[in-house]
Amino acid sequence: MKQAKVKVPFFLNDKNMEYLLSGAKIVNLDEVEKMLFQNGVNIYVPRKNDPNRPLLEYPDISDTIVAKAIRYIEGTDNNYLEIELLDSLYYHKLKEPCIKINGYCVIEDGNITIKKITRLTLADRNPIREEVF
Repeated sequence: MKQAKVKVPFFLNDKNMEYLLSGAKIVNLDEVEKMLFQNGVNIYVPRKNDPNRPLLEYPDISDTIVAKAIRYIEGTDNNYLEIELLDSLYYHKLKEPCIKINGYCVIEDGNITIKKITRLTLADRNPIREEVF
């Protein structure tokens, strides 16, 4: 079986974080690389796609794993997470795939400090809302 590996960009970086976070700044963004792999390497489907499940912070056995994190890559224009796809059909349905991070943080005076990453999800950067006519 052939492995499918892709690089998924982190859209939040040093250059655009204050714009994307409405003036706030993540003060320990350089530590994110170390935190990414502390809770395992599984990447899940976002839970908001399943309206019958309550939103819990930690992955459980019924969560759908769609990829595995391989390595963090620092680039000149952006940083990336290289992942191995376990569900390539799900990935190819995404318009602008990105990694979303769930966890704990502290916010003080417009500074955000990430304390712990508990879950990685693979989702669309800007989900398109379906409208019923």
